[in-house]
Amino acid sequence: MNILENGSVTSPRGFTAAAVAAEIKYIGRSDLTIVYSKVPAQAAAVYTLNKFKAAPLQVTEQNIANGTAQAIVVNSGIANAGMGTKGMEQARQMSDWTAEALGIAKDDVDVPEHWVRWELVCKDDRAQVVCEQLLNTGFAIGDILSGVLSNYFSILDENPLDSHKSRWSINERWQRFLGDVQPIRLFRVLKSERTLQDVVDWIKSQCAPSLSAIMQVYGVDWLEREIGLNAWRMNKNLSAMTIAEAQRIELQRQKNKASFV
Repeated sequence: MNILENGSVTSPRGFTAAAVAAEIKYIGRSDLTIVYSKVPAQAAAVYTLNKFKAAPLQVTEQNIANGTAQAIVVNSGIANAGMGTKGMEQARQMSDWTAEALGIAKDDVDVPEHWVRWELVCKDDRAQVVCEQLLNTGFAIGDILSGVLSNYFSILDENPLDSHKSRWSINERWQRFLGDVQPIRLFRVLKSERTLQDVVDWIKSQCAPSLSAIMQVYGVDWLEREIGLNAWRMNKNLSAMTIAEAQRIELQRQKNKASFV
């Protein structure tokens, strides 16, 4: 056996490799690579003994069941672990796309993984909700985690022209990662919907003194004009409350008019 001091994955005859910065997790760092053999090569793998195998391991195990492989596609930044049927679909798609690009058989691509560990700790009532979700969905852990993340955590695209984060758009890659899942709230008693009257009450208790001071110095007209100029900054929830309250007032006005007639 000859040991190559400066050897690499492409040192064996017939092997080539390439890597790109796909920005899976970090910007400007190579995080996706493909190792390719000109001909099908003998392949073997050692897997975790844990019964909870991530999707890439399961796909790899299926692909090299015949003892051969011709390519390996590896990412660094996302493990695709605990993602349920969606995770399996994504791992299989990653394998199939690589095979199509290289013009090789779809079962000749290995999909190893790089672990990035997230922990979701739930206690008391929230833990009970998670257990109920597991039982009701047939232990689709990936869908449950995606639903919880969708409700409590978002990655947004910054808008330099708007400092209000509630109006920023959800990052497209994050949305694709979550998929079409329903948000899962980990509490049993849902808060009642906020109304415009709630906003009015909050302004009276928190902002009225400041608004009074501004009005005394600059006048009512100035205050009204400034508030009107910032109407575009209303988020979707506040806009919906405004429309609902306007409709309620108009309906009440129509009822009062009809009663006088």
